[in-house]
Formats: sequence, structure tokens, C-alpha cells
Amino acid sequence: MYRYIVGIIVVVLLAGGGWLLWRGNAGREAPGTASSTPAVVPVVVKETPGVEVQYLNTALKFSFKMPEGVYAQEFPGTSGIVVRLHEADNSNHLAVFVTPSKTDPDAFTADTVAADAPGTSIADASAVQMPGSVTAIEFTSNSTTWDGPSRELWFAYKGNRYEVSVPLVDTKLLDFARDSWQWRQ
Repeated sequence: MYRYIVGIIVVVLLAGGGWLLWRGNAGREAPGTASSTPAVVPVVVKETPGVEVQYLNTALKFSFKMPEGVYAQEFPGTSGIVVRLHEADNSNHLAVFVTPSKTDPDAFTADTVAADAPGTSIADASAVQMPGSVTAIEFTSNSTTWDGPSRELWFAYKGNRYEVSVPLVDTKLLDFARDSWQWRQ
């Protein structure tokens, strides 16, 4: 009897984990058709106790800081990779979607977003200078990832489109990622 109960618990946990991964990537189809998908690598986290934690993607050669107590998960998306950050209590979410870009513009604008992802709502847009002479667009949208209003940061670099997204109710993790983003050699 005990083995059956343990077996049921394991099945429920696996099904729940699969649902969470599916739910986290729902609605995030990459536009167009791309022949290459960025490599998926294990999450590398460097911790400086009492200060912050740094997420590092060694395949795509980028990193950014995140507050202490935030956890990172990386997994394959529909046509690229998805990086999700969250706190232990599952609050303060951030998602980074990396997909091959149909275009590699010098600067992402509202027009670029509209062409790359038709139907994406854009409000309160502003240009943001990222490292490597990359100009991003930061804007408010209505995200299927968060089932409501979101703050988005979109840019392209070396053939990939980066979409950084947070629920509008808490943009702390977006601020950390944007302000500490680095390209690695």
C-alpha cells in the first residue's frame, strides 16, 4: 500500500513539473522559420554572498546579475531557449526568450517588434542602450507568458533575438538584468 502511495505522489509531481514547463513556454512561438537553434547549456550561477548572484550562459556568451535568493532555470523553448528566474516563494518572475532573429537590426524599435511579432501590443516604449552598441526597446505589453500586463526589453545580437519579460506588477528583476547585462568573450 505504501509503495502505491509513493508511486502516485511521484507521478503527480512529474505531471505537475511538466505542466509548469509547458505553461511557462505557452504562447511563445518564434516568428518565421529558423534553421538553427541556440545551444542549451547548464545554468551557471556565480554567487557573491550578501551581494548578488550572476546568471551566465556560456553558449551564447551573456550574463546578468540577479538579487540574492533568486533561482534560475534554463530549458529548450519552441525555437530557442528559455531562461526563467524566480524567488523561492515563486514570486518576482523574469523570463528571457532567445530565438534566432529574422532580422539583426542595429536598433529594435516599435516597428521592428511589430514586424517580428505581429499582434504584440506596445505602449510606453523607450530606447535603451545595451552593451556592444546594441539599442533595445523597452515597452509595456500584454503578455501571454504572465496572463496580463508585462514590461518587455527586446533586442538582437549576433543573429539572435532576446526578449526579456516580467509581469508589470514587479519590474525589479528586469532592472537587475538590464542594468548588469554583459556580453562575454
